[in-house]
Amino acid sequence: MDLDKLTEKLLKAAKSPADEAVPYAFEKRIMAHLSDLPKPVLDPLLFWARALWNAVPVCLALCLGAFLLSEPGHSSSTSLDVELKNTVMYSSEVFAQVW
Repeated sequence: MDLDKLTEKLLKAAKSPADEAVPYAFEKRIMAHLSDLPKPVLDPLLFWARALWNAVPVCLALCLGAFLLSEPGHSSSTSLDVELKNTVMYSSEVFAQVW
């Protein structure tokens, strides 16, 4: 095959105007092929899972905003062991009152 002839044919085909005509019954053939495809199964759990995954960034942003805007806990003069002792003793007093 001659390379020059092939190049001329390709350039001629590239320069020629495109054919706007559609083959006969093209739409009907495409629609027939589309109707033969299996129908997607509507899974309600899929919709629920997508909704939850779409809510994840919003929830993370809210948590991050609440974390950044919250004030640090109050610093009390009592230590944790004293607070624990008071909590345990209070619960035992309430239990004693019930009996």
